[in-house]
Amino acid sequence: MICGGLQLHSEDRNAATNPTVLVEVLSKGTEAYDRGEKWSHYRKLPSLREYVLVSSQRIAVEVFRRGLDGETMPDAVTA
Repeated sequence: MICGGLQLHSEDRNAATNPTVLVEVLSKGTEAYDRGEKWSHYRKLPSLREYVLVSSQRIAVEVFRRGLDGETMPDAVTA
């Protein structure tokens, strides 16, 4: 989800740089990357308010939220 105008990455025209919510559906093959390197990049995006991980293997949903004051997103908050 993006609020306002779409901003694209200068080197990757398929990548938005201003998402407010990102949802990842985890698989065995991508879970480590989604929770590690990808999450490390996502949490640096100032526009990102929520990162949602959906696991079909554990039948679970995790929601990582940035506080209203713009604080850094925590490493782990499960809802």
